[in-house]
Amino acid sequence: MDTQGGSRREYIIVNLVMCAFIIAGMLLGETTLSFMILVPACLILIAVRQSPMHLAASVLICLALPSLLAMTLYPVALVFSVPCALFMAIMFKRRQGMLSILIMGVAGFLISFLSLYLINMASADTQGQAAFSATFFDMAREAVDKAAQLEGFTSEQRDTFYNALVLVSPALYLCECMFLCYFIFLISRAVLRRLDSSYNYFRPFWMLRTDRVSAVLFLVALFVGAQAGGLIGRVLLNIAVIIAVFMLVCGFALAYFFILHLRARLLRALLCAVSIVLMPILIYLYIPVGLIDAFADIRRVFIGVRWR
Repeated sequence: MDTQGGSRREYIIVNLVMCAFIIAGMLLGETTLSFMILVPACLILIAVRQSPMHLAASVLICLALPSLLAMTLYPVALVFSVPCALFMAIMFKRRQGMLSILIMGVAGFLISFLSLYLINMASADTQGQAAFSATFFDMAREAVDKAAQLEGFTSEQRDTFYNALVLVSPALYLCECMFLCYFIFLISRAVLRRLDSSYNYFRPFWMLRTDRVSAVLFLVALFVGAQAGGLIGRVLLNIAVIIAVFMLVCGFALAYFFILHLRARLLRALLCAVSIVLMPILIYLYIPVGLIDAFADIRRVFIGVRWR
């Protein structure tokens, strides 16, 4: 047996599960959930638990299976997933923290995106180049049109909303990659914990907290970016959006911390459900709460528990 910790039986089972997810993603048509979350989680398990030769064989299966089944629509999603999984697996094997693992996962997504973009731009198919570059803007316009119909926006308000969405599009893409990596991380961590007790070192979700440097950077980027114009203003606003999303998650983690300290289980479950359902409304509360918590350490003030 030439594996690094996992058995041959485990390797075969994970590969079969991965193939099942790929086939399911093809059959479901429009969704790429199994490609972007479940397949990378399988590759992470193989990369961490098996030898490099086993990993290479699994990556080959992952990329070749859609072509063997004569499906040409979704291999691009798999190309995005493989570098993300490999980069995250490296950090898992080094026993790094959650944030380091997520950053490496996002780096994998970005490398895949830039590589595909450069290959597409270098090709002679100008029509394909235009379609590749316009994909996001078409999706953004469609999303704005749907929102305008629901909210009753005027044409001027719709155009303003669309321009703002395009302005922060790099930050939105990074945030989407971060959320995908977080779900990949959750699945991989849960399985690795059951297989190896050494992966129990991760801090629980309710400990997540914005650091003061990020909070100050958010305030500076927001106010300076709103006043500045051109490329500098756009970069600063995108930085502010990225940090704001992170503070949103930290604010939700703080709310979850207080919910966990309630004694009544029924009340805890009810508040968790309400927090998730009302997320579109509470989002405006979680961001300032996450910002305040960076300076005040609200957990220590109200509960007497200081986690760092």
